[in-house]
Amino acid sequence: DQFEEALVSSPTAVDALVAKLVDLALDPAVDARIVLVIRADQYPHLAEVRHFADLVEESLLVVGRPTEHELRRIVTEPAERAGCRVEPGLVEAIVADVGISGGALPLVSAALVALWEARVDEILTLDRYRSEGGLAASVERLGARVLDDADPQPGVSESSVRRAIMLLVDITEDGSWVRRRVDSGDVVAELDPAFDALVDARLVVRHDGEYELVHEVVFRSWSRLATWLDDARADLMLGRELRRAARSWDERYRPEDDVWRGARLTAAVEWCQRNFDDGSARVAEFVTAGVLVADRHRVDSEAQLARERRATR
Repeated sequence: DQFEEALVSSPTAVDALVAKLVDLALDPAVDARIVLVIRADQYPHLAEVRHFADLVEESLLVVGRPTEHELRRIVTEPAERAGCRVEPGLVEAIVADVGISGGALPLVSAALVALWEARVDEILTLDRYRSEGGLAASVERLGARVLDDADPQPGVSESSVRRAIMLLVDITEDGSWVRRRVDSGDVVAELDPAFDALVDARLVVRHDGEYELVHEVVFRSWSRLATWLDDARADLMLGRELRRAARSWDERYRPEDDVWRGARLTAAVEWCQRNFDDGSARVAEFVTAGVLVADRHRVDSEAQLARERRATR
């Protein structure tokens, strides 16, 4: 984390740090290996540091999503090295909680820290994991930390955090919450600090230029988010319907007959005004097309009415 912070700090600070690391790595009198761990979305920053980028390229190791076996090792091996025993059943419970989501590792880390701090006789127990709340409690702690630290950070507030995270939520036809990926290029610049805070807290992952919630457990386990979702359920349902209609309209080469009219168009316009953070150009163009059609029909109707009035004089 510290190296990632240095990469995006001032150029002077980066150059000074990198110079020291390069000297250390190339010094034949020093038997040292330097291991730097950064998120995939931070890797492009290395390209801006020329000499250092060349060294990194020679020994780059990409770490992908862990297998179930690797996840078991992530839980057990650090504990064994610390002289701690893992109770049977604990690993299975953690693996079951994580499921197939590789992005949940930060939640596992947070849960294990809480478990370590609450260990009894150097044993990590299943009962303690459950009493500490498992991954769900980790989500609650991380979410509370983001909001507690919000106001002191420039550009970060509870409002901006809410606006950012709501962009990453969609709803199914049966009313279930699902994760939604959002292209970082579609995010208004005003929300960048809030997204950075959520990424730093490991509640959101940033990969290949997209943001996504780290795990489905966030929906169930962050109480503040649950409240936000309940309050916005109708709006999210409308947004889902609007995005689907805009996609169909676009795929059918944007026929005029497909645009919304009347009360549906009014609802769509009001939705766009409330959800101006949703930078979907296709949705905006779909709604604009509907407004233009409505305006044209209104002008035509008024002209027809005027002609009829002149004809009856």
